[in-house]
Amino acid sequence: MMGVLDNRDPQPSLAERPDRILQGKGLSRTAGPNDLKDARAGHRSSNGRELSRVLISLSEARGIIEKARVTRLAIEAVPVRGALGRLAGSTIRARIDVPACPLSAMDGYALRITRRPTAGPFSLRGAVFPASRSASRALRSGEATYITTGAPLPLGANAVVRVEAARREGAQLFLIRPARRHQDVMPPGEAVSHGDILLTRGEPVRAVHVGALLAQRVSRMPVARLRATVLPIGDELVASERRAARGTWDYMGPTVAALLPFAEVKLGSPLPDDRRSVENALLEAAPRSDLLITIGGSSVGERDVTKPAVREVGRLWFEGVRVNVLKRGAVGSVGRVPLVVLPGQLVSAVTVLHEHGLHVVSRMCGRELRRYERVPLSRDLRVKHHLDSTYLFSLSNGKAIPLPWGVARMTALLQADAFAVLPHGKTLRKGDLLTVQRLWQVA
Repeated sequence: MMGVLDNRDPQPSLAERPDRILQGKGLSRTAGPNDLKDARAGHRSSNGRELSRVLISLSEARGIIEKARVTRLAIEAVPVRGALGRLAGSTIRARIDVPACPLSAMDGYALRITRRPTAGPFSLRGAVFPASRSASRALRSGEATYITTGAPLPLGANAVVRVEAARREGAQLFLIRPARRHQDVMPPGEAVSHGDILLTRGEPVRAVHVGALLAQRVSRMPVARLRATVLPIGDELVASERRAARGTWDYMGPTVAALLPFAEVKLGSPLPDDRRSVENALLEAAPRSDLLITIGGSSVGERDVTKPAVREVGRLWFEGVRVNVLKRGAVGSVGRVPLVVLPGQLVSAVTVLHEHGLHVVSRMCGRELRRYERVPLSRDLRVKHHLDSTYLFSLSNGKAIPLPWGVARMTALLQADAFAVLPHGKTLRKGDLLTVQRLWQVA
């Protein structure tokens, strides 16, 4: 079972509707089939060189992805300790209380306290440790048992007095202050109660989830299986593991792969700027992938062959959006397999992956993976560009701090915690609330 487009739906998606409104140079009316075909082919000069392509609004692009019919990802069972970073395949509830019985929350003495607080004295009897079994005889009023943190309370005990709050004299125990019932006792279910939700379907498995599941004596769990193939494209690129003296080491592919901790990633060797090579790589990867990701060759230059290759072997849902930095990112499919086209600049690739890529995966797993929050701006910011623009932000002390703008600002990306799309020609004031999308932080 593949996380793919559901071609059983007889209704075409927005990207396929011939009557959709086209927006772009020379197109501002309801388009017919021939107009749509011409628009997707792009406007060409007399020498056939592609000059521009139709860009749509970000809201339109989101709508296309949101309304696309996709098949949910296949579910497989894996060891809990190997599930870190994966997406939960189902909602998991606690099946037992943790702890299952009352435990001591401190090192001290277990007592049986009646209604009135008392300072003792108490007769000391035995000791209890975490591995101890319950005593055959219940603790009686006026008796005390030494107990360590995490040890089960003896039968009849209902309070624990810390070591530093008591004084031993031979076989007797005196309390520095009166004890109360239930003090320093961890009741059954205090950590986790039977029926509590531990994970919801599609939620990324974190370290605390691993611990919570193992505390439930769960050794295997269901996770979504997402097989992603990442294909870097560029004549200048060489695989970093080759340690070649010439050429540019491919750092984009490993970066994108690391941003997909929930997937089984196949990182391909860099492909040349050759349409046929890209076409063959897509056709070869599609049958064994649930998601295809290309990096580079997404613009309109003579060597930008990615989108023509996709159109030849599949289809593009949209060519790009009217937002700086995100502009040349696209989404499409090869056969029934969704495909995300990332630009070849690092900031653009990372933000497009978060905006479009995580949206596609969210639809496939049934849970929104993009993480948004509202944060006040730390200073005035003028958006001078002629298009809406994507800005990186560091988040500190509850404020969004703008970072230097640019599609290849690696140092800015190293400092970034989030990004946001800001309206062009506007001046945002200090304290204005921004809706930012959190970047995935991969250790």
